Amino acid sequence: MQQWKEAQQTFEETASFFGDDPKIPIEDFFSQITDFLLNVEKAIKDNVREKRLAERKKQLEEKKKANEEQKAKQVTLKVRPRSLFFLVTSFIPTSLS
Repeated sequence: MQQWKEAQQTFEETASFFGDDPKIPIEDFFSQITDFLLNVEKAIKDNVREKRLAERKKQLEEKKKANEEQKAKQVTLKVRPRSLFFLVTSFIPTSLS
């Protein structure tokens, strides 16, 4: 009987510590604690998932930017020789050909 009283007193102190009425039924108290812990676990998983998505999005944007820069360089390289060709040929008199 002494152990029961000690357990009851410890429970009431614990319930008070968490801001609950010390006379709350044990089942309700532990149900609230369980719900809280499940919500914390879900929030942590959600945060990890969001972080991974943000990192993946950043990587894709960087890759897209690098591809666009590479395409711009390729276009520049393709345009320059033609521009030089037209520039050089415009100074050659047609009578020499």
